[in-house]
Amino acid sequence: MNLKKRWPYLILLVSAFAFAGCDIGTAPSENQIKVIDSPVDESSTSIKTVKEIVQLARVGKVINSDFSIRTEKATIIQKWGQPVEDPNYPDVLFYTKRKIEFSVNDQKKVNRISCDDPRLEQIPLTDVIQTMGNPMDEYTEDGKHVVYYQAGNYQIYFGFEVPDKKDSNNLRMTYYYIVPMYDINTQTDLATTILRSAKKGTLPYLPKDLGIGTSKKLLFELWGEPKDDSSGPVLMYEKYHTDISLGSVDKVVEITSYRPDYKKLKIDQVIKEIGKPTEINDTSKDAPNTAAATYTIKDQYGQENHLFFLHNTKTKQVIYVRLYRESKED
Repeated sequence: MNLKKRWPYLILLVSAFAFAGCDIGTAPSENQIKVIDSPVDESSTSIKTVKEIVQLARVGKVINSDFSIRTEKATIIQKWGQPVEDPNYPDVLFYTKRKIEFSVNDQKKVNRISCDDPRLEQIPLTDVIQTMGNPMDEYTEDGKHVVYYQAGNYQIYFGFEVPDKKDSNNLRMTYYYIVPMYDINTQTDLATTILRSAKKGTLPYLPKDLGIGTSKKLLFELWGEPKDDSSGPVLMYEKYHTDISLGSVDKVVEITSYRPDYKKLKIDQVIKEIGKPTEINDTSKDAPNTAAATYTIKDQYGQENHLFFLHNTKTKQVIYVRLYRESKED
């Protein structure tokens, strides 16, 4: 693998972060939920429920509960009484009659709220997409089809029962939960999420159709042309915390994401979650105190891609995440 061609760009990117004061930024991504007012059927009960879910999620709440993310465990017990206990999940407060579960962190504060209200069973996946647009990502896990979106500084995960025949009109919601967007202490599976997306040829938080192999034309349809006059093979989308590199046939060959939540990752955590990298390269000659941990993976079509975590060797912080495919001329 020839990585030397990428180092000049690496220097520019890392230098830009340093010039900005080491903090990549904390503004929410432009890829967050936009509730579509038209042509949604406003009279639909399920549409109204979805909109209610979105509005509550923006303030860290779910339906059936006035408690929000970061509420203290003692406060909930004081007002709702003792939860149902499960020795297998000592950090979860189960309120089965209210159809609510609260997960708490080491500080005894809520870091995840789950809801399985019966009303959710009336919501098909099509109504969620009609109201909220395409999800940031989707996957199947434990017999459930999961899609997720961003609402302010929170993420909403919707779980749908998967029928024998995969028809989005038949996918009915069974639960949903919310977590903070940028609190790495509550998202210990962030590296796993990145790897899962990389195996699909993309990265988290990107539009569904944007990934390795996406055409320049479709990229512009999804995100428009860059507004910072960037041109040539590297297109810089600052508001999305993402740079896109195009190959000789105007298709995406490289995606570099420097989202705020990635910067809170430690490389040790990445390795703990997704295993030992294929290789680690010392990049300190090009960008002081840096190294690159690279995972060579195959996507869903058998194509070989590289998932790349540039990190600070002193603080262990991840600086950015890159997914790329080597072209024949590299």
